[in-house]
Amino acid sequence: MIYIQKFNERYQPRLKDTLNSLKSYFTTNGAHNDYLLNQFIVYGNKLVIELDIPSGFEGGKPERDRVKYYLSRAGFEPVGTSQFIITLSPTDLEWVKDFFSNSSE
Repeated sequence: MIYIQKFNERYQPRLKDTLNSLKSYFTTNGAHNDYLLNQFIVYGNKLVIELDIPSGFEGGKPERDRVKYYLSRAGFEPVGTSQFIITLSPTDLEWVKDFFSNSSE
């Protein structure tokens, strides 16, 4: 069992890598929401990502599906059709707050 855990830790995409690869979506304007991907923290330690991708791209559905795939591979759980949620550790929570405060500047 420990080998499976080590394999998953090594090859599972990390939260930081996923958010860094999607950084441009957090700053590109959407039609229905402020950005193509909106984020907010609920209950103190849960990060919610809301998708508004079809509004900003001509090929919106494939792009949306690609982002959903990246989020689910990073451990996000779908909530409805356009939101994903993940529970953050205290270390990840601090990093996420810093990441989004720096990306909005």
